[in-house]
Amino acid sequence: MENGQPPSPGESAATRVYLLVDSSMLRVGLEQLLRRGGVDVVGVSSDPREALTRVPGLAVDVLLVDLRKPGGEGFEWGIRLREALAGTPVLVVRENPAPDQVRLALEAGVECVLAPDEDPAELFIALDALRRGRTYLSPRLLPHFQAHGMEVPREYSRQSLHLSRLEIELVRQLALGHTAREAALACEIPESTASELIAAVSSKLECRSAADFARFAIREGFLPRAD
Repeated sequence: MENGQPPSPGESAATRVYLLVDSSMLRVGLEQLLRRGGVDVVGVSSDPREALTRVPGLAVDVLLVDLRKPGGEGFEWGIRLREALAGTPVLVVRENPAPDQVRLALEAGVECVLAPDEDPAELFIALDALRRGRTYLSPRLLPHFQAHGMEVPREYSRQSLHLSRLEIELVRQLALGHTAREAALACEIPESTASELIAAVSSKLECRSAADFARFAIREGFLPRAD
């Protein structure tokens, strides 16, 4: 059920995830979902102490933590694991987290926080971001910060907040698979201007293909999610 062997040099490997989930039903469901999505689940356990000993030898890209039973203390263990397993990104799933708990986890180095009832696509977007060395906070959790007058660390804030309306429309056009010329026509601007803006946005967002732009557009709400 588990693949503990690191990928061979030069091999195009799937994202390698270790599941630390204390509900057996959730653990099985998550594993099946991830495998269907092309993710390599390299290990599973319900005990954080077991994860501490096993993760270092498995070349893990992301450690997914979902501890819900009394005493599980998902955030606390997420922070402890992030400190102990330096270099291994940690994704914590938490139901109705308090904003101060989320902020404490982010400040401690946890790279990602998601709600348990997220659209499955959100999980794959988050895993992709973490594998690429970025951080990710579910857009659904951002209003909780604002409601409590708390500022979200810039690296976790929605990147679209730093784009102009024209840049957002260009991103949407590219996400739909349109060329720079077609995007320029849709936005009613010169093709040269569109090309310059697209180059700048591509660098800013680290998007290199239509698929990258599509993932970003879906995450930011510019395009609807597929049913």
